Amino acid sequence: MHLTRWSPIVVVLALVVAACGDDETSGAATTAPATSSPATTEAPATTADPTTTVAPTTTAAPTTTAAPTTTAAPTTTAAPLTAADVDLAASAIGPVAFGTAPDAALVVLAPVLGPPTADESAEYPIANELNGIFLDDEDGFFAFPFLRRICFANGLCTFFGGASVPELALVGYDYFTAEGPIDPVLTTVTGVPLGARWSDHLDGMTVQGGGCYSQGFGDAAGVVLVVESSGEFFGTFDGETYTTAVPDPTQVTVSGMQSGETPGYLYEDC
Repeated sequence: MHLTRWSPIVVVLALVVAACGDDETSGAATTAPATSSPATTEAPATTADPTTTVAPTTTAAPTTTAAPTTTAAPTTTAAPLTAADVDLAASAIGPVAFGTAPDAALVVLAPVLGPPTADESAEYPIANELNGIFLDDEDGFFAFPFLRRICFANGLCTFFGGASVPELALVGYDYFTAEGPIDPVLTTVTGVPLGARWSDHLDGMTVQGGGCYSQGFGDAAGVVLVVESSGEFFGTFDGETYTTAVPDPTQVTVSGMQSGETPGYLYEDC
């Protein structure tokens, strides 16, 4: 009898088959529990930082230098007018120029001359086309149909004329006194006062020949001067012959002044 010699490969195979048979008889193989990896917790979502508003760039205020403290100048009060300020010119009484309304003129003149001693109104309704003047019913005349006359105690009278009462404005003045100068005494802009002797003001006034007997006329920078002679007459009649003369300056004095438009009468003597 021959013994069969198994090769090592056969032996191994046999063992493997035996092993498989054993497993099948032992029931279903127990499946090893699946090993699951522990759940990984995701990191919580990060909330983005809220948007931050960038503060606007600020420009630094320029450095200011404080102004030096100034001391206010003391308030000066204008000195009140005096008679020297109310000198008589060809078209003004001191600071009151021709064309000034009555009330405005009084505001200036009354503090110097005192309250008016006369304030009268008149009308000249009759137009004289021949010479452009206006007449009333008593042969009075004026350069305007309406007149307001305001006078003061020292003898100054102001005349306001116009085409209507609202249009009245200073148009003339006269300055006379029957008893001699009364304070405040006014002068012309050339320094000739009422009552002046011509010989004392040869540079400030002139006198012409001719007049109404002892009364004559002169001029001081456009202001008409009414003068009186205590000696020779300014004018005389010899029958129908009229002779003029210029008296000696030492005998001539200023008795009145006037300028601008003043009322009058058509048939005055001389």
